Amino acid sequence: MYIFGSWAARYHGEEGPDPGDIDVLLVGAPDRDEAFNAALRAETRIGRQVNTTIRSRDAWRSGTDGFVKQVQSSPLVPIKRGSPLQDSSE
Repeated sequence: MYIFGSWAARYHGEEGPDPGDIDVLLVGAPDRDEAFNAALRAETRIGRQVNTTIRSRDAWRSGTDGFVKQVQSSPLVPIKRGSPLQDSSE
């Protein structure tokens, strides 16, 4: 799991306005309903909208998908277990 987009860019020191949301990339084959519910729980905890995008491990590794290329060439922040964006029961 990674945070990408404007929040990750600000975290890495890029100048710009305060992000209004957080973009999260899930790599693999998570249950979409569980991912959506986890995003809702995170929104409640952190007070910001959380947008999730899912890509397969193969798509992530190959890097041929246009979205994946863009994300891989931009700032990323890995999400560690126990963070507000990852439920501690997972």
